[in-house]
Amino acid sequence: MSSEKRKSTFNLRPCFFCFLALSGGVLFSYASSFYGLPAPCCLLVFLAPFLLPLFSRKKAYAVLLSLFCIAFFFLGMLLFSGATRFLNETIAGYGSFSGRVAEKTLCETGYRYVLSSLARDGESLPARALLFSSDNYAIGDILSFSGDLSLAALRADGSLHTYYLSENIRYLFSDVTGLERTGVSFSLTAYLRESLFDLLFTFLPYDEASVCLALVTGDSSMMEENLLSSLRLGGVAHLVAVSGLHMGIVYGGVTALLRRLQCPRVLNSIVAFALGLFYAAISGFSASALRAFLMCAIADLAFYAKGRGDLLERISLSGILLLVHRPFYLLSYGFILSFAAVFGIGFLFHPFSAFFQRARLREGIAQMLAISLSVNLTLFPLLIDMFGYVSLIGFFLNLVVVPVVSLCFAAILILLLFAVAFPFAAPAFLFLPGLFLKGFCFTFTYFDFSPFVLSGFSFGFGMIPYYTGLLLSSDKLNIGRFRPLLVAVCFVGALVPAIL
Repeated sequence: MSSEKRKSTFNLRPCFFCFLALSGGVLFSYASSFYGLPAPCCLLVFLAPFLLPLFSRKKAYAVLLSLFCIAFFFLGMLLFSGATRFLNETIAGYGSFSGRVAEKTLCETGYRYVLSSLARDGESLPARALLFSSDNYAIGDILSFSGDLSLAALRADGSLHTYYLSENIRYLFSDVTGLERTGVSFSLTAYLRESLFDLLFTFLPYDEASVCLALVTGDSSMMEENLLSSLRLGGVAHLVAVSGLHMGIVYGGVTALLRRLQCPRVLNSIVAFALGLFYAAISGFSASALRAFLMCAIADLAFYAKGRGDLLERISLSGILLLVHRPFYLLSYGFILSFAAVFGIGFLFHPFSAFFQRARLREGIAQMLAISLSVNLTLFPLLIDMFGYVSLIGFFLNLVVVPVVSLCFAAILILLLFAVAFPFAAPAFLFLPGLFLKGFCFTFTYFDFSPFVLSGFSFGFGMIPYYTGLLLSSDKLNIGRFRPLLVAVCFVGALVPAIL
């Protein structure tokens, strides 16, 4: 045995393993509830955390972490089971209702409203509802009406409607009569969203307005399907969903500005936290926006804990907080893709960046290539299995589009705030954003990216060896000289189910 101290196979990251355990509990409860998962599978998942001490030199710490993982696994099961109890509710029928407009979008019949703070004959209802109307009401308006209440189709063909569940939408209204505004529940975020909605669709053409709304708030429901499809085929649809890119510009930009003004560090953190939370509220507290905000806030707090923090730990802690708040997030494509992308960066960025720098590329270019390659490789099988295709040009297109949009996003956000504050000068403030948006829409409408997609197969269980291969390719495991052979075996094993 070498005189050197033997390294652990991997470092024990408590938040990361607890996040995996919590996710496992949610998925097990989902699978057993809707697909009748057999008991032996539960036993295998239950025993998995006990393997941790075998791969670590810190035996006592590993045993303690194993116990925490088991506790988080059962917590995930309990959270999901408790959240699905309402699936058997029988609340329905005609009555008098009131509710607050939380969201609104244009649709073929007029407007689609998401109502919160619901009440039926003065008795509160526990969730949100959808209402369709040709009348235009503002976000924050209190509406009163009579209508027929029915449960939304949360379950179909043995699966769950993840959008309704993640947005806490349980009810639908039909045969609505006597719809009228009876009050206003003012909030600054609601006022800004409504003002932004009105300004954009008043002073900009529909395509540019819908893209700007999606770029700033993450609401892409009003974009033309052809344009949205082009963004997906080009692999850049993440630009119209509030994510780490958008939140990083807001949070990091505020921090950099206050630092330049030589404000105290604590004040920097408080202001950045408040504005980051405010921006997440404007975006409707989507899962990706909350994940990005929590990551920024946790990274900021890590400074006061005398450490920079680890990306995997930060993303894992934000995931734990989100799943405890709403376990249904784990079933939504947006949540899965958002977290998978960041986990991919956490695992693969350093080896890829080192490889590109050894190829004598400048550090900034090497890092940009490493991030794009990490994300694309991580999302590849997920996109194939979820949507049936993956963009082959996305890697290269993101290298060009993301820096351009990043530079323009901050300017657009500032100009939009001025337009909301001074609506009489809105046309002037929206002139430059309009030019950028016109070019953006023209690019993704004129060019056809469909020839650059890969489709016609799926990974299925091949995902297991594929992601094992990516994990072995990272710098998070100490497996010595056998790494190349093991990685090759895993990727060959991933291709077999895909080909067959």
